[in-house]
Amino acid sequence: MRQKKRALPLGLSSVALFLLFGIPVWVATLAVAAKPNVLVSDFDEDLSNWQKELCCDHSAEIVSSPTRAGQHAIKFTLKRGDPFVANSQRAELKLEKVPPNSEKWYGLSVFIPEDFEKDRAYEIITQWHSRPNLEAGEKWRSPPLAIIVRNNRLFLHRRWDPNPITTNNKPGPGGGIETLPLSKYTPGEWTDFVVHVKWSHTSDGALKVWQNGKLVVSKLGPNTYNDPTGPYLKIGLYKPSWKSKPEASQTTKRIIYFDEIRIGDATASYQDVKPGDRSSSLLRLVNHFNPLQQLIKIN
Repeated sequence: MRQKKRALPLGLSSVALFLLFGIPVWVATLAVAAKPNVLVSDFDEDLSNWQKELCCDHSAEIVSSPTRAGQHAIKFTLKRGDPFVANSQRAELKLEKVPPNSEKWYGLSVFIPEDFEKDRAYEIITQWHSRPNLEAGEKWRSPPLAIIVRNNRLFLHRRWDPNPITTNNKPGPGGGIETLPLSKYTPGEWTDFVVHVKWSHTSDGALKVWQNGKLVVSKLGPNTYNDPTGPYLKIGLYKPSWKSKPEASQTTKRIIYFDEIRIGDATASYQDVKPGDRSSSLLRLVNHFNPLQQLIKIN
């Protein structure tokens, strides 16, 4: 059952939210609630709190089935003939950048349908991207962290570079690229992920990934680029081969579902962001364009 809670004054809530999550005033509102500090988007509301990289009406739809928890989930559809968005074919939603060197908890659940056609060319279904230092002439690069699907298997792809400028999408001295196999998923069922990361381009970084409650990745050391800002979360579908190497892919359409997106700061825990668990006090991401709208506490 949802209960409205008294919101902080707009100015105070904006400052608190920025300090806690690096999310500016127009993304969400922070209400009075006990720690831990967790934001949740379960798509029982509209998509106005997300920034959109969508070409068409079919790109992202709120649906009532399948759902991981609650009454709705988000369905992404990407077709080979879709117009380009952000210089490629994609259907993605994204949130704002987090502060550099911040510690974050992320929870999400993904549903890959049974008819998801096997393809040797990968697609990115979740990524933590990072804005390059464009003012210094740096170009866009692959994301420092991404969950990908290739040949109906899940992988975690990661990159890091301590150098101020990454050239030609290749990390310099001290940097690296690594692709790690994740556990197999079951088509037609929800797969839960929890990601705990201390973002850093130096040795004090840390990364842990749980899949369906099992720890599948644990890494210490650098895990992102040396950028002025921290990474930002994107969910949905991005199929780079349809632009760069179309002959490598045999598919013409991709459909995937997401639910239970949760983001916590350093005060949060695995239990706080784990998909499906509603026992914690959570803060719903809401449309901030109406400054009088209050946040809803989920019990």
